[in-house]
Amino acid sequence: MAEIINATANEAIGNWQNLGVVMGIAAARYDDLTLARDLDLELHGQIARAARESALERMNAQAAQKGASVVVGIRFDSVVVKPSHPYGQEQIVEYTAYGTAVKLR
Repeated sequence: MAEIINATANEAIGNWQNLGVVMGIAAARYDDLTLARDLDLELHGQIARAARESALERMNAQAAQKGASVVVGIRFDSVVVKPSHPYGQEQIVEYTAYGTAVKLR
């Protein structure tokens, strides 16, 4: 896989080609333990960081498939998905990374 360097929009100004929006999605599952009243913030942070990193890697892979040199305007979103499950309080948090794939000429 090609190495993708994430850059700011200013770095890509000049002779470039817009290849379109690319995105990566990853999900993290939180169960009764991570949703407990005395929430372990360190554990929550580790789970969230791992999911965001996975989403970023998937976005970069999609950009590489398009032949991009860089991805500009990178943003992250997340949404809590609450599956209807009769046993326990599981929640799924979906993390999305997206940006514009750009090929520098």
